[in-house]
Amino acid sequence: MTIFGFIQQSAAALRVAEIGMQIVGNNVANVNTPGYIRQELVQQTAIGLKIGHLTLGYGVRATGVVGKVDNYLTEQMRQALSELSRSQQLADTYSEYENIFQELSSEDISTSMSNFTNAFSDLANQPGSDSLRSLVIERGNSLAGDIKDFRQRMLDVGNDFDKKIRVAADEVNRLTREIAAINTRVASIEAGGTTGTEAVGLRDDRLTLLNELATYLDIRVQESPTGTATVFLGGDYLVSDGISRDVRAEQSVNEGKFNTQLIMVDTDAPLQVKGGTVGGLIESRDKVIQGTLDEFDDYVAQMIDRVNAIHSQGQGTKGFSEITSTRKVSSSSTELENAGLPRPVENGSFQIQTHDSVSGQSKTYNIPIDMDGLGSDTNLLMLVDSINNGVGGLTAAVTEDNRLSITSESETITFSFQNDTSGILNALGMNTFFTGEDSFNIAVNDVIKKDPTLLAASNEGVGRTTGNAVKLSEALDAPVAEWGGKSVRDLYEGMAVRLTQEASAVTTRNEGYRNYYSTLESKHLSISGVNLDEEAVKLINYQRAYQASSRVIATSNELLGYLMEL
Repeated sequence: MTIFGFIQQSAAALRVAEIGMQIVGNNVANVNTPGYIRQELVQQTAIGLKIGHLTLGYGVRATGVVGKVDNYLTEQMRQALSELSRSQQLADTYSEYENIFQELSSEDISTSMSNFTNAFSDLANQPGSDSLRSLVIERGNSLAGDIKDFRQRMLDVGNDFDKKIRVAADEVNRLTREIAAINTRVASIEAGGTTGTEAVGLRDDRLTLLNELATYLDIRVQESPTGTATVFLGGDYLVSDGISRDVRAEQSVNEGKFNTQLIMVDTDAPLQVKGGTVGGLIESRDKVIQGTLDEFDDYVAQMIDRVNAIHSQGQGTKGFSEITSTRKVSSSSTELENAGLPRPVENGSFQIQTHDSVSGQSKTYNIPIDMDGLGSDTNLLMLVDSINNGVGGLTAAVTEDNRLSITSESETITFSFQNDTSGILNALGMNTFFTGEDSFNIAVNDVIKKDPTLLAASNEGVGRTTGNAVKLSEALDAPVAEWGGKSVRDLYEGMAVRLTQEASAVTTRNEGYRNYYSTLESKHLSISGVNLDEEAVKLINYQRAYQASSRVIATSNELLGYLMEL
């Protein structure tokens, strides 16, 4: 090796030291930059020079700049971030639910139920008070209103989630497009590169975008030999090389239940989203909210059924002159058990009592309901015939929309109902307190609202006795054998307790995910983060190397001077 080669060797070392110091300076400058990956200089021994039978080293060369990142750890962090985002959304949902229930306030449904049943108790203690009859109806209205308000608040939360899912879909599309654009640039910059990581700044930007995308979806990322990142969601890809595929949020209603999905725009295929904020929103909307609505509707239906079953057996301070059922059948000629009624009808009977105000005479008629499955079971037309042929002074008919109508033939004759062992009065909605089937349409029967004297507080015939009011005051607290001895109130309180327990469990899981992610993040920072002490040591090393190489060049220059003097 000549002296000139010696100088060239040291000059290359100077350049490598300069590059190293520049990289250290860049690391220090970005110590507080979010998502920055610490960079390192890749150095290799230069190709040796053969002199005679000897092969001598020819110094050092810089072959690339790499970001210090553990890809396996990064993928773990990304998955943990998706789970954390999902669990955080579920925790936020349950937190909103606890506010909706308001079970520790004076405006909760438990309080409304108590006020409702207490009004019947007050009426039972003062049977002659017409104002207390009006109070019962008012409390019933208040309970129905609170139930509808509760349902609406849950629907409002669900509709808000739908909006958030649509916004999230737009954000997903923005991120995938940016990732695809960076893929193209990375592939262009690193084409023919030796380390495959020449586009360090772009890779940092892409990693930040991928992590942000992971907060929305439970993605999986695979890097290709060309440096591009392929992003998968379930069995489909969202990004491949420089191509991104858009998604859209789609909400459908199936059997009255909401179902929100992310749909791939180009194929109309639904995506299986299980994690991230979008996964949490979909689970919150379609399972938590819809599940609670279903359970709440079941509870309200049971409450309506219990109250109506008792009320339909009772009598007010006066009888009916006419009445039409609040429910209709699908066909008047179809057996009642198959006619679309929401309540079961059993084999049995009920009684109609008529009263003539002129003669003062009362008569009781028994109306059979044949539901034994032998021969022809009772349908609405047969029921009408039974009333017309068996009860004097009354006319029964089927309305145009297949409801049962009973009308007195004289202004002096009124009628009432009692002793229903078949459940037909409750099923058809005759002499019931509530109308509707669940929390969507519950309301106090308009017949009672217009005339409180028809409130069925008596169970001993038309008059001012209050035996039925006592039963109604206990309706929501009485144990039901088919429910394992639980009452209607127990069902509601059980639902509230279950939601509280689920909220606590979700919060605990969310905290666990948070701690797990923090652990992974600490490991990631120890590998990829900038440590100022370590960078100071590297800077000193590069400085010493630069000084030493400079000294070598100075010495070589002196030797060259001596040669020139010779």
